[in-house]
Amino acid sequence: MYKYKRVQFGWFLSYLLILTLPIVIGTLIYRTALQNNYIQAQKHNQSMMSLVMNEMDNQIARFQNEISRLSFDQTVHLVCFWRTAIFQT
Repeated sequence: MYKYKRVQFGWFLSYLLILTLPIVIGTLIYRTALQNNYIQAQKHNQSMMSLVMNEMDNQIARFQNEISRLSFDQTVHLVCFWRTAIFQT
């Protein structure tokens, strides 16, 4: 009887090990994959923000160049002066 209980206990432990081992391994793999996804998402967000920042800097530089060009344009000065002269009379 004692030998039979010992064998049953051995089977129980082996089945328990067989059941828990995949759960533990799956949990470790899931956690590693989750961490990798988080790191890649951060890198992707950083690169997208860098692209947006560069695009905005380029747009602002274009606007500044255009404003600078328009501020020295004689035609713009004449039109502004002409409008001012019309509205003042």
